[in-house]
Amino acid sequence: MYNRISSIKRNLSSFSSSDELRREILNVLDETTDRPEVGKYYTFLHMPNKRIHHDRHPLVATTKMKDWGFSGVNFNSKKYGNYDWNSVKSKYHSIRQNELSDLVEMRFGKYYLNR
Repeated sequence: MYNRISSIKRNLSSFSSSDELRREILNVLDETTDRPEVGKYYTFLHMPNKRIHHDRHPLVATTKMKDWGFSGVNFNSKKYGNYDWNSVKSKYHSIRQNELSDLVEMRFGKYYLNR
């Protein structure tokens, strides 16, 4: 299966910020869904309302579905986390298995502390 990320990886030095890199990644990750599925990989815009340190651009392997949201491993932070439905402010951009290692290497996460 075609790796949509490989061309971005080859030109990584041309991006001046993680925001610019993320925009380009989302341009090529054109398969989206309204709800994640267990066992699949996604990136999305995460903006929780509570006061926590969080990755606004997580790269997540979904592990559990809950009534309030879902849980998964964020490859950017290397941490297990919970994501409630209200904190996700975009569609879920699907990532193929053969694209995952390239995205992990790019480290496009962006961290914030809500105050």
